[in-house]
Amino acid sequence: MPHSMIFRSFSAKLKVAFVTSLVVLMIFSSLATAQTERPPTAQLLPENTVLFIEIANIRDMISKMNESAMGKLLQDDAIAPLAQDLWQTGLDAYEEFVDIGLTIEDIQSLPSGEITIAVIAPKLKKPKFLFMIEMDPENEAVGKAIKIGRDFAEKQGAEFESVETDEVTFESIINEGERVTYFQIENLIVASNSQDELDDFLDRWNGREIDKIRPLAENRKFITIMNRCRASKEVPADMRFYVDPIEFARSAFRGEMQAQFVINFLPILGLDGVLAAGGSSTMLEGEYESVAHGHVLLANPRKGILEMLAFKPGDYNPEPWVPEDATTYYSTSLDLRKLMVELEKVVDLVQGEGEFRKGLEGEVNAELGFDIEKDVINSLTGRASMFTWMEPPARFTSQVFSVGVELENLEKAKEVVNLLLEKFEDENEEAFEALEERDYKGQSYWTVSDESIAEIEGRNTDRQRERRESRGQDNIDVTFDVNTPQLCWGFIDNYLLLSGSPDCFELMIDTYRGDKKPLSEEPRFKETAREMTKLMGTDMPSVIIYSQPKETMRAMLDAARLENTGQYFDLAPDNDYVQRIRQAMENNPLPEFETIERYFNPSGMFMTNDDTGFHMVGFQLRAKEDVDKDD
Repeated sequence: MPHSMIFRSFSAKLKVAFVTSLVVLMIFSSLATAQTERPPTAQLLPENTVLFIEIANIRDMISKMNESAMGKLLQDDAIAPLAQDLWQTGLDAYEEFVDIGLTIEDIQSLPSGEITIAVIAPKLKKPKFLFMIEMDPENEAVGKAIKIGRDFAEKQGAEFESVETDEVTFESIINEGERVTYFQIENLIVASNSQDELDDFLDRWNGREIDKIRPLAENRKFITIMNRCRASKEVPADMRFYVDPIEFARSAFRGEMQAQFVINFLPILGLDGVLAAGGSSTMLEGEYESVAHGHVLLANPRKGILEMLAFKPGDYNPEPWVPEDATTYYSTSLDLRKLMVELEKVVDLVQGEGEFRKGLEGEVNAELGFDIEKDVINSLTGRASMFTWMEPPARFTSQVFSVGVELENLEKAKEVVNLLLEKFEDENEEAFEALEERDYKGQSYWTVSDESIAEIEGRNTDRQRERRESRGQDNIDVTFDVNTPQLCWGFIDNYLLLSGSPDCFELMIDTYRGDKKPLSEEPRFKETAREMTKLMGTDMPSVIIYSQPKETMRAMLDAARLENTGQYFDLAPDNDYVQRIRQAMENNPLPEFETIERYFNPSGMFMTNDDTGFHMVGFQLRAKEDVDKDD
């Protein structure tokens, strides 16, 4: 059976189970019971849980969202009228197109606390799901949901069964051969397509041990990941997740020969060493808008592809050519020699001993005219950095990407680039003529000529016009100012740099010369780097990502205010809701960025590579006045 058919078959079964489970959660009994302190969810699920997603308290999380910078932005007088108009437009569209008898407010009010989704992989069986949700039985929307859910199930031909026990009443819905059973205990609704899992859940709830199956909280992989991703004691995690991807796949595709073949092939690539992954997220923790931890647990020693991913710790201070108004900055370093050694092992395991070396030396090197290992790999340090920048004038396509690769042997790298240019000229002289070498303040670089870019933009405009004509929109005069990438490359210091814009490349030259301020001297970057060190306990990460969204939002606001922005709405002149969005934006002019700049604070993400795997911490800083107010 083809993989696509396997996936569709499995997806269809999940769809039926998921729809049925939603019905379950809508028709539970509204009988209130006395509240007691219940065991943690990880104590109630079995150790063979392969997917676990937990929201500790949905209402608390929404409350925190409202108190976050984005929540306060939407409540700011400068934005609130527009946000309210757009929200009302969305509500109107929902009421017109989604007629289920529940308003958006009704649906939002149904969950009152924890929401957990789990997938369990019983031995030698297909996976089972288990849903948990806390709902307030005093909520009037629950009664509405009960009737709507039951009516929906009956129309689908569902049958209902009820079994009372000393502890709970099990209610079952049987639909298209799928049985979903649920029960209520206190304000918690628990649903599953496995009666065995529900029985075991109740046993753990009441302190009864399950023979040979420990709870998830005692799963060694789960413990390791959650300990690494633990939130502070004062502020517990708002959300947690855990996944055992290989066991999930083995269970999901049990009995499917082709899928099992792929899974059994993973050890050859070393990917069976991905033991599990997980993480947690907390909002409004001290001086942070949010803090997210993630951990990929790997076997030790690593093999194959996992050994190739040899990220090196280092001082990833931005290079002197990265401008201070870069919107995002990424940097990392790989042990390229180890990568080549492990790549050779993997290829030889798959294709046969010596095949990698044979293909590299006999085909690739011969075709290129130089030795990949000696002339390229040995010319690089392994460090690579990338940044994005918003190129003026403001457009929705203003973002430019630039990449820098650090060189260990600058002269050898220049020789390789010249050889590639010569080879390109020999093989495609016409395309080579579109390239030109430029000089900027004594620094040379190569780029695609402005004339060639103009030709590309002209062809793109013609294609846009043809598409409009094919849709019957030839009477609409729409011209979009699109930023076409204009590839540039050259050498600055000991880096080979590539960029999508001559203006950006020349900005890198200005920054390196000291004519423009570099990102490394930007105060907010320095503050973010200090917070990284505090959160991770090291100033030598393996990967660093820094983002300052204010620069992106500044450009987006400027683009949204342009006169031709309204042309986007001209493409749907008869769509009432599109035109209502247009009217809302015209009635509520966008503010100047300076009036809302305080809501956009920097964020950082850092990764370390240790014996247990890859650990990541991401965070966004809060405005200082918000921190002081909380204190």
